[in-house]
Amino acid sequence: MATLHTPLRILSKAAAALIGLGLVVVIVYLVVVQYNSQIARQQAALQEAGSDCERRATAVGYFFSEQLDYMGDLAQCRELSAYFENKALGMSMEYGLRASSLLITERFDKVRRVKKLGDHPLYKRIVFLDANGRLLNDSRSPDYRWQQEVSRLSATSRRGQKPAIYYLSDAETNWIIISVPSFFKERYVGQVMGWIPFSRIYTYFFEPEKEFSRVSDVIIYHGTYIHVPPSVGHLLSAGIPTPPAGMEPGRPYSFPLKGQEFRGKTIYAILAPVRDTPFSLMAIVPPSEQYDFRSPKQLLYTTIGLALFIVGGIAFLLRLTTNNALLQAHLEETRLREQAVDAKNRELAAEIRERQLAEAFLQKERDFVESLFETAQVIMLVLDTDGRVERFNSYLEEISGYHLEEVRGKDVSVLLPEELRDHPDSLYRMVLQGTGMTGRICPIITRDGRKREIEWHVKRLLDTDARQVGVLAIGQDVTERTIMEKELLKAAKLESLGVLAGGIAHDFNNLLTVIMGNISFALTQLDSPGKVKEFLAKSEKASLRAQDLTRQLLTFAKGGAPVKTASSIATVIRESAGFAMRGSNVRCEFSISSDLWPVDIDAGQISQVLHNLFINANQAMPAGGVIQTHCENVVIGPEEALPLQAGRYVKVSIIDQGVGIPEENLGKIFDPYFTTKAQGSGLGLASSFSIVTQHGGTITVESAEGRGTTFHIFLPASSKELRQKQVRREAVAQACGRILVMDDEEEVRDVIGNMLRSAGCEVEFAPGGEEAIDRYKESLARGCPFDVLIMDLTIPGRMGGKEAIAILRQINPQVKAIVSTGYSNDSVMANFREYGFDELITKPFKVAELTEKLRLVLAGGP
Repeated sequence: MATLHTPLRILSKAAAALIGLGLVVVIVYLVVVQYNSQIARQQAALQEAGSDCERRATAVGYFFSEQLDYMGDLAQCRELSAYFENKALGMSMEYGLRASSLLITERFDKVRRVKKLGDHPLYKRIVFLDANGRLLNDSRSPDYRWQQEVSRLSATSRRGQKPAIYYLSDAETNWIIISVPSFFKERYVGQVMGWIPFSRIYTYFFEPEKEFSRVSDVIIYHGTYIHVPPSVGHLLSAGIPTPPAGMEPGRPYSFPLKGQEFRGKTIYAILAPVRDTPFSLMAIVPPSEQYDFRSPKQLLYTTIGLALFIVGGIAFLLRLTTNNALLQAHLEETRLREQAVDAKNRELAAEIRERQLAEAFLQKERDFVESLFETAQVIMLVLDTDGRVERFNSYLEEISGYHLEEVRGKDVSVLLPEELRDHPDSLYRMVLQGTGMTGRICPIITRDGRKREIEWHVKRLLDTDARQVGVLAIGQDVTERTIMEKELLKAAKLESLGVLAGGIAHDFNNLLTVIMGNISFALTQLDSPGKVKEFLAKSEKASLRAQDLTRQLLTFAKGGAPVKTASSIATVIRESAGFAMRGSNVRCEFSISSDLWPVDIDAGQISQVLHNLFINANQAMPAGGVIQTHCENVVIGPEEALPLQAGRYVKVSIIDQGVGIPEENLGKIFDPYFTTKAQGSGLGLASSFSIVTQHGGTITVESAEGRGTTFHIFLPASSKELRQKQVRREAVAQACGRILVMDDEEEVRDVIGNMLRSAGCEVEFAPGGEEAIDRYKESLARGCPFDVLIMDLTIPGRMGGKEAIAILRQINPQVKAIVSTGYSNDSVMANFREYGFDELITKPFKVAELTEKLRLVLAGGP
């Protein structure tokens, strides 16, 4: 039995040994496989860490390259060139050079506000150091307490005179400084330096990577750690206290960790230099992320353990299979991530190229626009929203005599005549009100005091958010054209008067015949008082008709700059049409809106325009016909194709049934001296167009040969109310008081004196302004001053009423005076109260009119 058991025991031991040996072989095999797997995972982890670090270094390198290019453009900007150009011309800081320096600082401030990294401004400070290292310009963010750290950088930056990147640390923060040299005419003139907070770069490029990367990047500057993440600070102290020299980029290096707590562990470091900069990134792979292989002692322990627990070996096989699957998945993930990084790098490179091409294109466009601005033979003036001068071109310098440096930042009113600065149509008022302006003439005053007439076209400048940031005013010098137009008006008036002379003489002779005939009959009927009164009444009626004819003639003869008052255009149209159609076989039909708006016009000049158009229509219909005249209210919007500002207008349309205008002549009818008439001068329509334009309106024409012609006149509506004329049909009012009559015509003085005495007044006379002043002083000295003065406006060769009332107002501010004149084209007539008069009466006048004016003045108002 014992003999049998021995072979069995030997056999069992051999079987157990074989089984154990087989188990050991299997376990060893599995351990070797696990070891190789750990090695592969370690290499994959290190390769991934190196790729991530290199990708971040590439992105930072592209960023620094872009900033060097950007600061290089800033170092060659036009403001710096202008500063050194002015300095080369010998300008001092008090004359011109300070303004150029301020422009550089403004440019730096704008870059500091606009240039961003992510959602935050990139630069906190931009400075310019001159060639001697002195601080010339400094644009600093106000939210930081700055220390003057530029002096220690100036020597370093001047040494190479090349673009460079520096790292600077002060008491509060760390900075990356982009330094680029500036050259003027190939001569080094200084450095432009931009301060970028180091934290902003780190936040943008490294913070987003923390949740995806299992390693940390240490940042090195010139062989010194400048940023160590807290997660690896204790590892660097134990393994790499200072940056190692001689490391090959991209290759992992192992460093043992010193200290009892690490117990022989190692860390891996991979260096990735940032291209063309003094910075480097060093990826630190801690022991927890190395997938470190086990030591032989650990393998022995594993073998013994697996030998004792066979079941654990099966579980290990399952675990090994799972780990292998995870490793394959991890390797695949690493491969996909590398592909994504490569694609991102390619996209970044393409984006940088596109941006460089776009910046080059924009620079080319800016140069082209700048060339147009400076070489244009028109005025180009840029203002800010407060009406201050920002810049203008050389053409305005040539016309005005001002240099840009003299008026930059000043109010545009320095270029305007003082008396027109507050005029509602002036360039200054248009800019302050934020409105546009097209074709409006507003003069400027040159440096030597000359006035130049400029036709302005003003447009608002808007930013991308449609907010107004300034005004562009484009102007054309029309001084010579304005002088020619005034001469055209004079010539056109002479031509029109020649056309009217026959009809006026005919009508006036008829009126004189009625007056003289009735007076002669009255003289033969002195024995019959009733018939005398009848004949004298007929003479008075004819005289009133003669008065109306004279007033029309005076109004028509008026010229020059328009003296505007709120008027009814309907009245002017009917008078002008009746005046032009006298003795003609053409009649006028009127279609005038009952609620027609009043217009601000010079009635005499607009009457001349209408008269010219009615005369042309009449001459276009030699066989007779009808001229239709329509008047209506219209509102012109910005979309209308008319050279008018948006607003309310009165539209007058004059339509004839004449021969029409050939199409080839339509574009030339408003040109001076263009005419198709044998006896015409070609001045009528040219002067009409000029008059309407000066009123802020325009004229358009529609015509076809053989179908008649239609002229449309657009005049701005007035916001003022019309002064209604009150026709008083009552007996002569009785007035009393002491009246001084000043007139150079003795017959006029006698007639006015008789009128006043019949109304119960005490009357004295003065032939001129000097005598009127002396008489008034004497009356004051006697204690019985005159109650009212009736003063002729103009006295040839002597002081008239306009000058005399100014002196009398100084003597007695309470003096009451009525201005009397036979002229209608003096500006005093439209604004008599501004010149010191209380009322106005136009010659000739009746007793009732005179006493009514006296009653109003003595009562203290109408």
